[in-house]
Amino acid sequence: MCQCFGGFLFYLAGTNYASGNHVKAFTQNRADLEHANDILVRWCEGLATLPVPQPDPSKRRIPRIIHQTTRSSNEIPAHIKDLRSTWMNKNPTWKMILWDDSECLAFVKKEFPEYLEAYRGLPKDVERADFFRYMVILRYGGVYADMDTECRQPLDSLVCPLRSLIPL
Repeated sequence: MCQCFGGFLFYLAGTNYASGNHVKAFTQNRADLEHANDILVRWCEGLATLPVPQPDPSKRRIPRIIHQTTRSSNEIPAHIKDLRSTWMNKNPTWKMILWDDSECLAFVKKEFPEYLEAYRGLPKDVERADFFRYMVILRYGGVYADMDTECRQPLDSLVCPLRSLIPL
């Protein structure tokens, strides 16, 4: 029988099939089989030499924004500033946004007022920060990084332009 694969007909056992609107009949003789196989092999070899299309970086699904939170931007310890600088140095084309507690509250009031009561009702600062990170990524996109983490390689090496999630 013949099967259509990638727009080509090739002979498998003894029945003829058509590719698209073109009807082609193969006989069972060896020359037809060899010819069909030769066409298929040349077509596959041609595919291997085609350049792999690169996605347009302007159409990224994850914007180049790094979000971080702190209690107060005036009270950041030196060792935390050093860690934060690793994110800036490894990702110079990314926008860095540092949100302090008052800015997080203002963001929730403006962007997610329906969750303001739940946000304020969380007993611990860390719980509010966790809740905030989901909201800010939902609204603006980008990447959230804890302040006490070091960036060891550029995010562009991890973030595929066509992906909407970074598996880590």
